[in-house]
Amino acid sequence: MALQPLLVGEILDDGVRLVRRHFGVFLRIVGPVAIPYSLFSLGVRLLSVPDEFGVFINGGSTFRSRSILLSILGLVLFTIVGGACVHAAGESMVGRTPYASLSLRTGLRRVFPLLAIGILWMIMLGLFAFTVLGWIVPLVGCCVAIPVCVFERLGPLASIRRSWRMSFRRFFPTLAVIFSGGLLVFALGYFAAIFSVVSLSSSLSRRGYVVVSIVNAVLSLVIAMVFVPLIAAWQSVTYTDLRVRQEGLDLVVALQALPPPSALGANPAAGAAATGSPSRPAPWEVATPPSSVTLAPGPESDSTSRRPPWERSGDA
Repeated sequence: MALQPLLVGEILDDGVRLVRRHFGVFLRIVGPVAIPYSLFSLGVRLLSVPDEFGVFINGGSTFRSRSILLSILGLVLFTIVGGACVHAAGESMVGRTPYASLSLRTGLRRVFPLLAIGILWMIMLGLFAFTVLGWIVPLVGCCVAIPVCVFERLGPLASIRRSWRMSFRRFFPTLAVIFSGGLLVFALGYFAAIFSVVSLSSSLSRRGYVVVSIVNAVLSLVIAMVFVPLIAAWQSVTYTDLRVRQEGLDLVVALQALPPPSALGANPAAGAAATGSPSRPAPWEVATPPSSVTLAPGPESDSTSRRPPWERSGDA
């Protein structure tokens, strides 16, 4: 897809089309993590089948400790997956073919900064919850903190500061993207919550508890397979749109698509003649080399390759 300023609807549409185009790649990113985690979580819940419904409601010490450990494990694993999906979406945005293995390695390398961003974001949500704007400020301010951390390899605080500077220059369009995309996620979560409440009566028995646990595990897996890549795609498209508008990222990518000066010869006159010859295409007709545009250093990059377009020069 072309790098150009986008409207709110176009950002949402591009995110959906990006996920549809590379759905197999996203499945290879999310599946190896989400499926084992769902099975493991289901196994732990089935091993904790209560003898009485009161034990399920109040929760014993063993049940609570297992739930806490599962939550921590899920937070770490899906932080890696989220960063990997953002990387894969960004690779597609600049015309590269995304690879699940490379994206997962990138998410694994950035897991600690991404976890720190999540913790700081939750702290800001708690602090701003008592203000007039409430949770809107941290939602908009940290909207592209994860893409900044993944693509530009900045630390947690630097990623959040840069995200705030970019997002607040387009506060209302960014808020519209968050609100519109969040409606879809909220709708599915709302129906899942209704299912949990309706099925609460069936949990009064051991058989009902087992059935509800299996259905919840399947629903959680489906939600992870669909919405983790979709949210990551929206974040990447929003980040790209902000950089195109504010820093001319589209021009950087276009310039990197041009061949190096050495390809036209040391003699400018000879280079001009070669450019006009039918046997050699003009620089603007040359396809982008596979290694000339990248989001993060991959196994094929070396010290002599051109700088990725995401990397900023100075304080730009």
